[in-house]
Amino acid sequence: MQEKVEKNTEDIKDIIKKEGLVGSSTRGLIGATFGYFIGFAAVALYGPAAKHFNELLDLSGAMLGLLVAIPQLTGSLLRIPFGAWADKVGGKIPFVTLFILSIIGMTGLVYILLDYDSNKVTKDLYWWILLFGALSGCGVATFSAGASQTSYWFPQSKQGTALGIYAGLSNTAPGIFTLLLPFALVSLGLAEAYFVWLIFLIIGTIIYYFVSVDSYYFQLIKRV
Repeated sequence: MQEKVEKNTEDIKDIIKKEGLVGSSTRGLIGATFGYFIGFAAVALYGPAAKHFNELLDLSGAMLGLLVAIPQLTGSLLRIPFGAWADKVGGKIPFVTLFILSIIGMTGLVYILLDYDSNKVTKDLYWWILLFGALSGCGVATFSAGASQTSYWFPQSKQGTALGIYAGLSNTAPGIFTLLLPFALVSLGLAEAYFVWLIFLIIGTIIYYFVSVDSYYFQLIKRV
């Protein structure tokens, strides 16, 4: 039995080498975990911005509630289609797509926060703020893409452990950033804190792109 296992392992290694496949299960797990950590962290920043806009725009309860909830709502709804997409093409393309959408949203919010003083922020901007907030929340949807990406790297017997590590570590992002946020707001201010996070998101997207890799299955599928 041991000899059979060793032979199968050697056969798999030969196929990987012959086909020029790259990556490993460890690298796949690290990439997915890092990606979701980056994508999920932006949610922690949106609450203070919504409060700031409420002070400037004097929003109704319904408008404020929608503004606060929109990032989570977008991220939750997009998990279904992006999870399905990840099952077809691997997790990397869906991840990067969601990051780009988040970057667009964060850029819009930073522009409004930096370039509009209190006298220029009117209720006409509410729908733009809502749109940018919705785009910023796209990073939350990386959860389903990351879960799929992780699962394809591991045999069924190890998927539970891998997914536990993936979800456990990456879900610490909002807590960590919530703890750091008050210090950032005091030292930098709201607009500057958002700008710093935007740079962090861009850098995180670049790191994810180069670190993350789809499983051997998707690498082979793309060559057919």
